Amino acid sequence: MAESAQQREDHSRDSRRGRAVPQLVLAAAAGVALVASVLFAVNERARAEELELEVAALSARVDDLESANTDPSEPDSPNGGELPGDSGMAPPDAADDLLGGALEDLLGGELGDALGELFGDSLADLFEGAPGGQGDGLGDLLDGGLGQLDDLLGGGDLLGGADPQALAACVGSDDLGSLFGPGETLTGTIDDQIRQIARGVEELRGLTFGTDVTPTLLAPADFAERVASTVREEYPADEADIDARYLVGLGALPAGTDLLDLQAELLAGQVAGFYDPDTGELVVPDDGDGGLDATERLVLAHELDHALTDQALGLPPIDVEGDWDGNLARSALAEGDATLLMQRYASTRLSLMDQFGQMMDADVLGSQQQLEAVPPYLRRELMFPYTSGLAYVCAGYGADGWAAVDADYATPPSTTAEILFPERTDLEPTDASDLRSPGGAWEVVRTDTIGAAQLLWLFEAPGGDESAALPDALEAVRAWGGGEVIVATRGADTSIGIALVDESASGALCSAVDTWYERSFDDDVRSGTGATVTFDGGRQAAVLECRGGEVRLGIGPDLATASDLIG
Repeated sequence: MAESAQQREDHSRDSRRGRAVPQLVLAAAAGVALVASVLFAVNERARAEELELEVAALSARVDDLESANTDPSEPDSPNGGELPGDSGMAPPDAADDLLGGALEDLLGGELGDALGELFGDSLADLFEGAPGGQGDGLGDLLDGGLGQLDDLLGGGDLLGGADPQALAACVGSDDLGSLFGPGETLTGTIDDQIRQIARGVEELRGLTFGTDVTPTLLAPADFAERVASTVREEYPADEADIDARYLVGLGALPAGTDLLDLQAELLAGQVAGFYDPDTGELVVPDDGDGGLDATERLVLAHELDHALTDQALGLPPIDVEGDWDGNLARSALAEGDATLLMQRYASTRLSLMDQFGQMMDADVLGSQQQLEAVPPYLRRELMFPYTSGLAYVCAGYGADGWAAVDADYATPPSTTAEILFPERTDLEPTDASDLRSPGGAWEVVRTDTIGAAQLLWLFEAPGGDESAALPDALEAVRAWGGGEVIVATRGADTSIGIALVDESASGALCSAVDTWYERSFDDDVRSGTGATVTFDGGRQAAVLECRGGEVRLGIGPDLATASDLIG
């Protein structure tokens, strides 16, 4: 029998606030700096390929003209050495006239100087690399390097499945002068340099600080300790235990994972700076050398954008109790905004060499290697606000610039489905039927929302195995129309109830959940067909029911408990 309204209210009042990954409010993850680098490389690789094609076409045309203008003494000369329809113009002049000086402009001037300095004495170095020269390393980076980065990022996982070419077009600069220019030189003290970055952020974002922000600078080791201690302060051990039980029950974490230690270590290595809107404090590491390198400038630009949008627009709430999916969606708006600003800062304020150098920053690459070593679900969860948030913000920015992004702050997204599928602007999640406590000694410790993004991360790595990913994972979660979850405990035992709304006519979401669970716990015996399927025989049991556009999954130590959760 379903619970009464009063019972549901009591459970909600007594339960924890929901999936509460410690994200240090609004932080710049170190991996985001690598996102900037990857998109920069994608953008410049495309430009290089376009340039190569242009030069090849021009060279072929010049060859054609030279062939047409044969020596006058040769009997086959069609017009005594003159170009067809011309009056004796020499081939170099004809080529120059044809190209309008384009080849000279291309290889000379500021662009040519920059290319020559960067890639060697010949344009071929840009694509092949001169032995022993810079062209070799940069050529490898532009050609094979992206493939290596792709391997490092888990087959493009860092970009959250977004189209890198589309993101590169959104964040790149169309101004070749700024692209190949020397970049903005910061002068004066660290405080002076920070003010210069802040002015650049204002110019790029089209907003103005009401109050100047003075960042707190900490030595790298002190900063990492500050992050780790903050995680432990803001992420109580009992909440971390509930989160670990929940994720283990979904197969997203190995049994026995100490999630608090894992998150403290992970975020200490991943957070490159953070802004707290409650206090207005902005904290970043500083190595004390008296200047700001490319990575430090990007992190400051990212965090200063948070402070700027907070002052000018007001940041959306990201800690609404019992609405983890909505919190994540609103966080994606704020982080996508700051990541786009950071990208545009990189493309207009940093020199080409600084951008390439930042790409190979040892700390950035080291943090990415750390990120790749954690379970896929946690990796995706950490990076989602930045990568998928960037794709979401780019969709609006491409249509109406920053004005479209500003408008989102008045009516921020409320579900991760809106982040993944920006076209779903009219999405109003339907409440899934209420789940219930298994009764007896069971205590409901968590009630929350579960959204399209969380399902996507599960579908992309069933049981933590990315090789077992559902091939149609993104399309399956497109059918999400609402989702709720409860977690109950009884001593060491854990039970989980999930209710989803499936908006597909084909039952795509139900089928995906069925496949995901079977792949996650392949030692279980799957039984039943049609509307009800059971999984049993392993360390836990589950019951899956799909009826009337709803997907209901109960997980517990036995089939009776699993069934009670969704009955």
